[in-house]
Amino acid sequence: NTLSQIKTLVTISFTYNKLTGSLPASLSTIPSLAGIAFNGNQLTGEIPESYGSFPALFTGLLLSRNRLTGKVPASLGKLNLADLDLSRNMLEGDVSMFFKSNILTYTISLAMNSFAFDIGKVGLSKDLNKLDLRNNKIYGTLPQGLADLRYLHKLNVSNNNLCGQIPNLRFDESCYAHNKCLCGSPLPTCKT
Repeated sequence: NTLSQIKTLVTISFTYNKLTGSLPASLSTIPSLAGIAFNGNQLTGEIPESYGSFPALFTGLLLSRNRLTGKVPASLGKLNLADLDLSRNMLEGDVSMFFKSNILTYTISLAMNSFAFDIGKVGLSKDLNKLDLRNNKIYGTLPQGLADLRYLHKLNVSNNNLCGQIPNLRFDESCYAHNKCLCGSPLPTCKT
């Protein structure tokens, strides 16, 4: 609560500090806040609903490597995040609201949770350069639009429930491994 009283804060970074407890809901009241980074702590509980009310200039939500649980509030879909990292938590549910074609998004890292949504129905930012969705429960067919993302240099969708033809991409087999029925290069050819 003390942090939320500093109205000129732009970025809050407490990465790898062994913090415990829950995420402070009051952070969304800081009018100049553009990003928070609480990666690599021992934070527990859910992501506060109030985080969907961050100011318009808020573009960075980095909460990886914690012990966060529950569903991500749908209100966070109102944010225009350039960098999102919720990886290595115990989060679940549908997070398709983070995939938008009409905003500037560079990084989406949701790996090692229990997220479940149809990847074939999401929008993709043309500026996306990292998409890490490994070890979730994501289903559907990979969007062919992935092949049009010229800045995409890291992709990992392994260990999900994906099916269908892999778009024409330059990533190796390990990026697609252990899915329900993905096929096509670099995996075995699709059966007709």
